[in-house]
Amino acid sequence: MAWLLIAGCTILRVVYANSFHLTPDETNYWQWSRYLAWGYHDQAPMIAWTIRLFTNLLGHTELAVRLPSIISMAIASIYVVLIAEHWFSSKIAWHTALFTQSVFIFNVGALLATADGLQGAAWAASSYYVGRGFEQHQWRHWIAGGLCFGLGLLSSIPWCYFCLLSSHSVYCVAVIGYGLTDPISGAPWDLPCFSR
Repeated sequence: MAWLLIAGCTILRVVYANSFHLTPDETNYWQWSRYLAWGYHDQAPMIAWTIRLFTNLLGHTELAVRLPSIISMAIASIYVVLIAEHWFSSKIAWHTALFTQSVFIFNVGALLATADGLQGAAWAASSYYVGRGFEQHQWRHWIAGGLCFGLGLLSSIPWCYFCLLSSHSVYCVAVIGYGLTDPISGAPWDLPCFSR
């Protein structure tokens, strides 16, 4: 059911994206896409690269400029639901899908062409793969997490904070979800924000 909600909301965004003019920031990103570079005065290059890809495929339309963000936020939603389903439950995964698709700021980022959509997808995917890497100790998860991390760095300059926040979050979830203990004191971890 969560997957249908994400798919339905994504289709609605695709239909709606062509119905209003680009905002000033979106036109700036579109202009960058016409003159590709390794970086711009206030953004990493991924937003321009993805807009260039979609405008080459679909022409210079509002939909082509916004489609990278629409697809990226759908990917972010999928990975956040996968995280909720894998480490918690199907019920929490449904609530997560409902929450992500109904929050206003998420919908703005999922509809307007911004680097936030690209960053959100990379963040969610990296979190999932890094968590699976901690859990299963398989190289494929670490490599996928590293690739998503690299895409995140190309999406937003302050992405270096991901290492700190992601490692802490995954550690807390793994500790609570699997009954691990504090490595220093040996006491069981119990954080109220992660209690079931």
